[in-house]
Order: sequence, then C-alpha cells, then structure tokens
Amino acid sequence: MADALKELHDREIAEYAKIRRCARVVELEGPPEAAAAALALQRTTGTFYRCVKAAMEGDPDAREEFRTAFSPFWAALEDFIEAARTAHQAG
Repeated sequence: MADALKELHDREIAEYAKIRRCARVVELEGPPEAAAAALALQRTTGTFYRCVKAAMEGDPDAREEFRTAFSPFWAALEDFIEAARTAHQAG
C-alpha cells in the first residue's frame, strides 16, 4: 500500500505542476468564466494533495478524506476543461 501511495503522490505532483501552469494561464488570460473555473480547480487540488500526503504519513482518516476530496477535484477538473475549451473555441 505504501508503494502505491508513493507512486500516486509522485504522479500527482508531476501532473499538478502541468495543471497548475495551464490553470494559471487561463486564470490570467482567459475570459471570466474560464478564469473562475481555473481558480476553483486550483483550490481543489490542494485538498486532494493534502489527503494523499496524509495517507502516506499514516493518518487513519486520510482514506475517507481522500474519497471526499476526489469528487470535487474531478468535477472542478471537468469544469475547467469545458470552460477552457469553450473559451478557446470562442477565441
């Protein structure tokens, strides 16, 4: 289990950096709807990251917190992608 958490953590950090760059560009240069979706995504990634880190550190509540954090993270990611796509198509 520890190896799987470490792998998830490492992948999450690498992908988070990519998502963060994209979200930052959209937040700065995109229309208000896309910028709001980018900001919402950035907010949810922090909670998701903290849950993975807490699980790695042996926090007994981390698994449930991860489950709770995953759905809002995924929804924010989907909203961000849709808002970015719409903004790109309009531009």
